Amino acid sequence: MKEISRLIINWFHQNKRPLPWREGEKSAYHILLSEIILQQTRIEQGLPYYIKIAEDFPTIETLATADEELLLRYWQGLGYYSRARNLHTTAKNIVANFNGVIPCTYSELKKMKGIGAYTAAAIASIVFDEPVPVVDGNVMRVVARLFDIKEPVNGKEGKNKILDCLNIFFDDKQPGIFNEAIMEFGALQCVPANPNCNKCPLRNYCTAFKLSKVHVLPTKKTTKDVKIRYLNYLFLLIDEKYTIMKQRRHNDIWRNLYEFPLIETEQPVTETELCKPAFWTSITGNQKNISFKKTFQYQHKLTHRLLKVTFTVASITSFNDTNDYFLMPLSEAENKPKPVLIAKFIKSMIHNE
Repeated sequence: MKEISRLIINWFHQNKRPLPWREGEKSAYHILLSEIILQQTRIEQGLPYYIKIAEDFPTIETLATADEELLLRYWQGLGYYSRARNLHTTAKNIVANFNGVIPCTYSELKKMKGIGAYTAAAIASIVFDEPVPVVDGNVMRVVARLFDIKEPVNGKEGKNKILDCLNIFFDDKQPGIFNEAIMEFGALQCVPANPNCNKCPLRNYCTAFKLSKVHVLPTKKTTKDVKIRYLNYLFLLIDEKYTIMKQRRHNDIWRNLYEFPLIETEQPVTETELCKPAFWTSITGNQKNISFKKTFQYQHKLTHRLLKVTFTVASITSFNDTNDYFLMPLSEAENKPKPVLIAKFIKSMIHNE
């Protein structure tokens, strides 16, 4: 079975992508940064974010001392904002308690905020050569096909079988190279749909290929039903120069991001209803001279949520700050960290894009 690891590593040396964190000497900080950014994110999407953050925060010290709001602004559009907050917390912890030196062992890394088993294994093996295997979606797919693992890979039994089989051919002499190689192999060669099995160096060892089961493996447990949420935002223009916003303080995925006044409803609301002052009384009070103009509708898909979002545009000559919402110049609103759907909307309103 060790022949499998040799073939995967040989394939990697011939086919690996030229990624910036692979250049030169391995840097624990840059591997940490790349792995956090790439959690649940394709390399094509995450790479521009990595380049910008690594350029403007070149050390863990500069990241630790950064303002969280600024970091969230850098993260805007990447999603899963808890990753940014956890990364910031971990950077501050390492600077304060580890003299800025990232821990070198899997067990110590797992204690850090936002670093789970996969990320800890990636850093420990790639940077510090600790012989611990990584298991991400790409690795699960490769192993499930090689060994015809029928159990759902997102269940406990399936995960255990994946790890047991992976350990059969894991290369503990060069664990970092092996881990990078098998992840890359899954990303480029053993892809989810229509892999080119005829050109695969592992086809003679792949049980799924022999049994014509490549297209059905790996299996996964049925995911939860998608819940629909109806979000109704008020984009209020004051004197055509200002709007009102607030910073979310709820402990959710958008915590510390900025948003317009929001009313969430259990069912969709008609445009006629949204353009009535009475719908927004809880936010605007009894202020007069509010002119409602039009509404814009968007959809935004999250992992287990479908957001149906309506922005209602209105104008008024003046507005008194409340405990939650405050006046903000449009130029400042554009630069605040926001959920991507709000960022797209405000860009379209200001720049007509």
